[in-house]
Amino acid sequence: MSQALCQNCRQLIRQPRQLEQTIPGLNILSSAYGSVCHNTGLCNRHEMFTALTSSCADFEPADGNHGFKT
Repeated sequence: MSQALCQNCRQLIRQPRQLEQTIPGLNILSSAYGSVCHNTGLCNRHEMFTALTSSCADFEPADGNHGFKT
C-alpha cells in the first residue's frame, strides 16, 4: 500500500488539462503545464493547492496516475 500522502490521494488533481478545466481563467494568467506545478496539485476535497508530500485525515488511495498517461 502507498503512503497516505497527497501525491497518492485520489482527490489530488495534477493533470494540466483537468486543472485548467477546474480553475476557470487559469490559462489566461499562465498555464497548468508550467514547471511551477511540478511538486504541487489541487486538492479537490479541500479546494486548495498542496505539496505532493503533504497529508491529511481525508486521504483516499488513488489509482496511481492522477490522469497522467503511462
